[in-house]
Amino acid sequence: MTGQGTTRRATVVPRASVSLWRETARRFMRDRAAVLGLVIIALIVLAAITAPLLAPYDPIEQTLSLRRTPPSPQHLLGMDELGRDVLSRLMYGANQTLVSGVFVVLIGLVIGVPLGLVAGYAGGFVEGLAMRFVDGMLAFPAFLLAIVIVAVLGPTLQNATIAIGIATIPAFSRLVRGNVLSVKRNEYVVAAVSTGAPTGRILWGHILPNVSASIIVLSTVQLANAILSVAGLSFLGLGAQPPTPEWGLMLRSGREYIQQAPHITIAPGMAIMLLVLSFNLVGDGLRDALDPRLRR
Repeated sequence: MTGQGTTRRATVVPRASVSLWRETARRFMRDRAAVLGLVIIALIVLAAITAPLLAPYDPIEQTLSLRRTPPSPQHLLGMDELGRDVLSRLMYGANQTLVSGVFVVLIGLVIGVPLGLVAGYAGGFVEGLAMRFVDGMLAFPAFLLAIVIVAVLGPTLQNATIAIGIATIPAFSRLVRGNVLSVKRNEYVVAAVSTGAPTGRILWGHILPNVSASIIVLSTVQLANAILSVAGLSFLGLGAQPPTPEWGLMLRSGREYIQQAPHITIAPGMAIMLLVLSFNLVGDGLRDALDPRLRR
């Protein structure tokens, strides 16, 4: 009887637990607005990738006889002030806009996250020094700080990307520091410290995974802000330069013809609005999906 009982217990298969990320994905997919935003982002990314193959015309080819032509079957979004196809420029411009936004967030992540980790975990003089540096950057509005940096480096799309990336560092560092101050008091971190685990292992193996949800949500929101900021600098003449097909620059070029040919401005303006709105919707969906207080 004992042997049979032992065998029966040994053959019981425990129920597989659902991983955190799978549960998060399931919760995210229930948010229709977030899914819609993700679909729009995917379509814009697809347009950016396939622009060299699917764009109907060369984005910088000029046909002066067709300047400011309204939308037609041959040119679905019309022609701009120099006779360039607006749809083709939008597709190529999606690549410029998305790449710039991603690099902005990467700069904030690479510098801001380690700075917040070290400041929150070390405390004392190190934390005070790091946070005073961050507070000094916050003394200037982010967009104004980016304008100052671009004015020093020169008006190019690359310099605009670097400037906005530097301006996003405080947001990441402050968020990570605040989360680290809370996480480092948990039992598993205290146990790792008491066993003499290396500081690097504690930071990257125990603390960072537990603050990654907030970083992911902030990255999505900052990506939307970065797209707006890059377009804003290009609109002011401090970002992309002609004839680069970039959405903010397209807005700048078409503003003088807003009454005679509104399609020149409406097309890039709607593209920026849709992309920024989509990233915000995805960010809200991720925040709700990753919030442990909303899990059953």
